[in-house]
Amino acid sequence: MRHHMKFALVILLLAANLAPAQAETVAFGGGSWRPAYALRQLFDCFYNQAQGGGNQNRNGFPSKPGPWAKASNCPAFNSSGAGGEILYVSHVESNYKQMLRTNSFNIDDPTLSYYSCDLQCAVAFGNSAVTFSDVRLGIGASGYSGFDGFQFIATEAPVDPAELTAWTVAGNGSAYGSLVQLPIGAAPIALLFGGTDGNNRPLNILQPVPPGGSSGLNLSRNALCGIFSGHITRWDNPILTAINGGVLGGGPIAVVVADGGMNYLLTSALAAQCQFEIGPNNENDATLVSYAFPWTDRSAACPNPPARGSLKTNWPNINRYAASGPDQCGRAIAVPANAKFVRTRQTGSEVTYLAYPEWSPGDNYQGIPGSIAAVPMRYITTSVVGVTLRAINIESEWVLATGSGRFQPPTWQGAQIAMAQAVPQFDDTTRLNPLAWSLAGQVPDPVLPGAYPISGFTWIEMYQCYASHANGNNPFLWLRSWIDYLYGSDQAEAILRENGFVGMSPAWKEEIYKLLNDPANGPAQHGNGGCTSVAGAY
Repeated sequence: MRHHMKFALVILLLAANLAPAQAETVAFGGGSWRPAYALRQLFDCFYNQAQGGGNQNRNGFPSKPGPWAKASNCPAFNSSGAGGEILYVSHVESNYKQMLRTNSFNIDDPTLSYYSCDLQCAVAFGNSAVTFSDVRLGIGASGYSGFDGFQFIATEAPVDPAELTAWTVAGNGSAYGSLVQLPIGAAPIALLFGGTDGNNRPLNILQPVPPGGSSGLNLSRNALCGIFSGHITRWDNPILTAINGGVLGGGPIAVVVADGGMNYLLTSALAAQCQFEIGPNNENDATLVSYAFPWTDRSAACPNPPARGSLKTNWPNINRYAASGPDQCGRAIAVPANAKFVRTRQTGSEVTYLAYPEWSPGDNYQGIPGSIAAVPMRYITTSVVGVTLRAINIESEWVLATGSGRFQPPTWQGAQIAMAQAVPQFDDTTRLNPLAWSLAGQVPDPVLPGAYPISGFTWIEMYQCYASHANGNNPFLWLRSWIDYLYGSDQAEAILRENGFVGMSPAWKEEIYKLLNDPANGPAQHGNGGCTSVAGAY
């Protein structure tokens, strides 16, 4: 109740104190594409609907997508009555940590990139939901040039020690204050498939669709680990046949992977869940080998980067562009016999590999029969070029321990159960340490009944201190007010669930508000709270 009253007060203050110069106040951020749809609909419901528009990229496709549909649980655009917008860029997410650290859009403009939006904007996926421009405001005609600063990122990879060290070494404490991170919601990572085997024939799925699921295709823990370690390589593998009640099909299984937050959650789960799994080397070699996750962190230091959850992973890459290159230490990435991995150049393009026909000269897009990929849950049962994407059901730790035999489909309810294991227990000192939040907010191997095995939070990372803008734009107030809406509104919770997310538990919200409202350490504008002598991020 206290949080709902706070949210109502914010609305009144916005309506009462909005100066004419701030009527089109805009805040700017960027990051993961997993929450892109949810964020767009939450931003547009609380503030004005972003209009998009702008130039075209090198392939002639629109690089600034237009307005996005209103969430069905949103009564109207700009329901706060405050006007203004929040614009969010979804691109190669692993760069956004650097962007936050430098308070700058210091990467290549995705609107000018050959690969940035021809795919997603053409088929209305990925960045097409992320209206990061608005010609009505004169923003975005030349990419980032109209952005008035940079205020936050969204990511599935919480702050780690290297990130916090880089923040400190850069002198950001005196420039921007502390790094603040807050979980905004939990969601599953869905493993989707396009319905065909490696020979481009329909899969023979015999098992019933479980409640909340979209297919009867099942993967045991052993099968999941065997596929992602490169040892289960064909749709007619005996392990798959045994758990699915018959031969699924034939031909190779293609594993499509990409950098970013979903990769972080997927690889974290695989590293935790697969360490003790073993099985045949492949369909032609019965030698027992480990199915432990073998692919190393591409951001880690040499000479021995660990195999762990990461934004960037040294996945094998075998497609029409190139075979696997060396890792960051110059070592070849060994690919098990017959394994087929495809590393995409652009997050968001995974859906085309699942749905499009196999590439031939003259095609813009490459599809791969028999492929699977980690994709946001909202794509389940979506049709792409006539192909309906469906999700695989996965064996959980609870099922392994109890022998109940039920495979879990990806649902927000399953993610909610999984992340219920993450319970924050901070005091006034540990609450100020982002690493304490990171440690408390990860569950790479959930054990509760009904938990979906690959689940995790999306986080907002932001600054403690924000600069005042002489032009009257007040992005910090806009971001802070939207955060209160996110945590304090039943409407926001309903919009999250529309998009496959579930909001934070009361225990997490209690800690979030303690940090947000800390008079000395909470986020504030220059001249207020703990930011009286800190200029703040622009």
